[in-house]
Amino acid sequence: KGTQHVLGSLTDRIRVPNRYITAIEAAFGHHLQLALTEQPESAQTILASLKLHKRGRASVAALSLLRGERVVAAAEPPPPVHPNGNLAPDAGESASTFRLPALSVVDADAEIQPLLRGLLADTYLVHDLTAASTFWAADPGRLHFVTLGGEMLDPHGIYTGGNGNHSEKT
Repeated sequence: KGTQHVLGSLTDRIRVPNRYITAIEAAFGHHLQLALTEQPESAQTILASLKLHKRGRASVAALSLLRGERVVAAAEPPPPVHPNGNLAPDAGESASTFRLPALSVVDADAEIQPLLRGLLADTYLVHDLTAASTFWAADPGRLHFVTLGGEMLDPHGIYTGGNGNHSEKT
């Protein structure tokens, strides 16, 4: 706020279907509140002002650094999206076999896409922590897994969850 350099926050620039909001909030974590600016100099000016005036801390993404100069690729090709388009299994199928690339449920303008790829390229939505554990064990240390309820298993094998981190969305 208070500067012409800020283009808005990341949360203001993305669109997510309601059923995935909790999972995507968890996946982004503290990055959800990123301030966006075009140039690195603007980011530096914003942070210098915060420091000078003792107004706290912020994280600022300079979009020009990401545009066309460095495209972050996913650790592996994304698996096909389940035919019914969600994480609910069809009759006779197991919830533990579904994973959905987090990027496939986040919509944003083209200028934000490189940032989204950098933040979510290795993140998959899964039904539950049992499924996350199974996928993690198949390829340890490479991917992030987030449940629809906002629980996570990161590449370091660290589980995160509990009550109070994220509210349930229906």
